[in-house]
Amino acid sequence: MRLSFIIYFFLIMATMADGWGIASASGIGVAPSSLDFTVAEGARASRNIFVYNTGTGKAAFSVASSNAEKLSVKPEEASIPGGGMAAFVVTASGAHTGESTEAIFGWIDSNGSGVSLSLGTTVSVKISVVKAAASSANAFVGISLSGGIVLLGLSAYRLARRKLFAGNVRF
Repeated sequence: MRLSFIIYFFLIMATMADGWGIASASGIGVAPSSLDFTVAEGARASRNIFVYNTGTGKAAFSVASSNAEKLSVKPEEASIPGGGMAAFVVTASGAHTGESTEAIFGWIDSNGSGVSLSLGTTVSVKISVVKAAASSANAFVGISLSGGIVLLGLSAYRLARRKLFAGNVRF
């Protein structure tokens, strides 16, 4: 009886050696779960995503983009305390017109209670690249040039009409 109690006692102590049996739960939450970008060709746009550590222990969170040319995420890594949050800036680049669907992959590595646990998530990103709109300076130049052409045409018409009525036109 006494030997079984000693064995039982050592088994309990061995399982409680790291943190005295306190279990560390890990989990992640991401908001928003998807992003939509409308970017002018040659421009960039940025949005934030927030990652929550729903666990009780500190965890390292890492992110990567499915297409580094179109989509970047900064910072690439963050240490998030239990119950804490970290913000990541997602930047979309509009190189060529069209639409594409990309993704941000994130994973959290937790090493609580001697157990290594990796959890992952994906944020869907839709990027619409449109042609750049004309600037107001271009519009002003276009309107001024059009107005000048119309005035020149009207002046030529009046001059020709005056000469016709004055009898100075010979056929």
